[in-house]
Amino acid sequence: GNDLSAFGWTVTGAPPYIAPSGADFLTPDDKGTTGGVHLDTASDVIQSPPIFGDWSHGAAVTRLVGRLSNDGTPDMPRFLICDFVARFSANNAETGSGIGFVEDGGSAAVANDHAAMIFTDGTSWKLRSGAATSAAIAAVDTSPHRFRIVLDRIAALAYGFVDNHDKLYGQSIAIEADEFPVCFGAGVVSGGSNDPVLSNVDIRY
Repeated sequence: GNDLSAFGWTVTGAPPYIAPSGADFLTPDDKGTTGGVHLDTASDVIQSPPIFGDWSHGAAVTRLVGRLSNDGTPDMPRFLICDFVARFSANNAETGSGIGFVEDGGSAAVANDHAAMIFTDGTSWKLRSGAATSAAIAAVDTSPHRFRIVLDRIAALAYGFVDNHDKLYGQSIAIEADEFPVCFGAGVVSGGSNDPVLSNVDIRY
């Protein structure tokens, strides 16, 4: 937590890292108990600086990879993609507990600050923002899964996936205006107990 905060991250509650255990060798049939950053206390939050998805960050990325149009303007990417492996310690209906993208200046543990986050309503995983909630993506459990969130600039939609990344489109919500840049974050709502365990994350355009 101290190392991350030196680079602009917000880390509250000093969430511990728990070690993985009990898996079979490289098999999806017995994943064991995955380890990772365990947000084990209500109001725990871990989130990056707000850098993803605004024009400035997109322009920086296009310059790095040489994606400029003929007139020299940035050729903006279509997608912002977030992949992460995680599990939830419980399956309560907690709108404010989740993992994903958080509005500029917001908190991962506050429902109205979500930009595109995976959460559980007690029955299903869904994708939500402060303004909209998707249809059910998959039935919940406490096992580890591969989650994906895709923001599509052309369609102006955010899509949520659980263990089916090969599909082009998942359950969707509209992307809110005027809430970028977003940060990546995970959090537990005040009074909550779903307690996400975040194993790894990859974010790219």
